[in-house]
Amino acid sequence: MLLLGSFMAQAQVYVYHVKGTAYLLEKGQQHALQPESVLARGQKLLLEANSRVVLINQQGSNVLLQKAGTYTYAAVEKRFAEPQPDAGSAFLAYAWKKINKSKLKPEQQRNAPIAGVARGEALMLQSPADSLVLVGPELQLEWLGGEGPYYLTLADAQGKPLLRLQTPATSIRIHLAQSGVVPNRQYSWYVSEQAPGSGTEQGHSFLWVEQAVLRQAVENMQQVFALAPAEELSDASRRRLNQYLFEQLLYRLETP
Repeated sequence: MLLLGSFMAQAQVYVYHVKGTAYLLEKGQQHALQPESVLARGQKLLLEANSRVVLINQQGSNVLLQKAGTYTYAAVEKRFAEPQPDAGSAFLAYAWKKINKSKLKPEQQRNAPIAGVARGEALMLQSPADSLVLVGPELQLEWLGGEGPYYLTLADAQGKPLLRLQTPATSIRIHLAQSGVVPNRQYSWYVSEQAPGSGTEQGHSFLWVEQAVLRQAVENMQQVFALAPAEELSDASRRRLNQYLFEQLLYRLETP
């Protein structure tokens, strides 16, 4: 997602997902709209029938366009200014509702875990941030930044720190067995370019949920996915699969 980082300083919108046929219009020219495209002032979007486009702005908000027609940049900005449901929060709320109603058997509790990472409000969180990650014993966190170093805090839902780390990179792998994280609970993580306690931390939530619980949530949305064990997937394949899974969940939450 380097493309997004290079455009952060300008007033532009990032194209997260395209389904169907859509075009980017500029100066009389028409180009097929692709994920990772950028919509800027002076450009327009053209959606054909039965198409849908998800856009994300620099603040991490998202809008879904699914009505055929032409959208100016000003019209898109207006859509972002309207109250939008927090898709990440909606997903967490839905999953937690199913978890609270589930009575897991011991053998189900030993299933491979899945981490649901919800987009927060901080600009440093790498976009697109909504994803499902088959983590096994590890959780990978990624964010946008400059030269570093970065201070990362992993905390429980009440904000109590479980782990604090310093790293020069914009991503990190955390061994969950050593972090105090247990399945089926919500946690938060914070990234800052200043030492913890400076008041500049910007937090994001994630739900570490067992495969059986999330599978049931998916089945309740009338969509069943075959979740391959994490060790059988390459990093690239895991990322593509998890993004696809979350997109399907996301659209079912957004669509009446």
